[in-house]
Amino acid sequence: MEQFVFTRVDDEALMAQVLELRYRVYCEERGFEEAEDYPDGKESDIYDRNAVHFAALSGTNGTVLGTMRMIMPSADGLPIEKNALIEEDLGTIRGRVSEMSRLAVSRQLRAGECCPGPQQAKCWLELSEEEVRLNHCQLKEFCLVLGLFECAYLESKKLGLTHWYGFMSRGLHALLRRRRVPFRPIGPFVDYHGRRRPYLASIAEFEESFVPAYQFGRSQQEYAAAVG
Repeated sequence: MEQFVFTRVDDEALMAQVLELRYRVYCEERGFEEAEDYPDGKESDIYDRNAVHFAALSGTNGTVLGTMRMIMPSADGLPIEKNALIEEDLGTIRGRVSEMSRLAVSRQLRAGECCPGPQQAKCWLELSEEEVRLNHCQLKEFCLVLGLFECAYLESKKLGLTHWYGFMSRGLHALLRRRRVPFRPIGPFVDYHGRRRPYLASIAEFEESFVPAYQFGRSQQEYAAAVG
């Protein structure tokens, strides 16, 4: 059975694999970015230099199966503040809010080639037998996405952050809310890489409600030790 190993991306070789996955998902599969803008087959932008990057690796062969970045406040700003309409005054948390961005899951995983079995997924996500039967095609992505958010939570605590931005589709928001990632809307839907809406999550609320994913191949303690 495939196990996931989650890690912060700290070396060039792993970062190259992350950018290649982003290119495949955001350029070739989704068409959100123009492929000709990235002749080296690696999707990147100015925000990468101010972000903490996370990767979900295959426990079998080390292949990058998923990734997400956490963009930190900087002189470059945050993309959500430039592309979304935020209707709340968030001045009190400015400097302590990061943006979750560039979530990408490998087609290999989405196609079911390396997903956890239904009983393991049932244990991890506390689903009923009926939910497992009806939704097994999505469980593998649930596991991976939640593991990436657990990594982001641990990093956020270390950096003193209090909130996360998310600029996401209705479906991704529903998935995260169901699994106790408490994003709430702070503005209307706009057309940006599809229909997306700005959201905000309190890390304190996440800490209270989230069930740690210890079975994801690396426990909180192991990840904390790895990231220092």
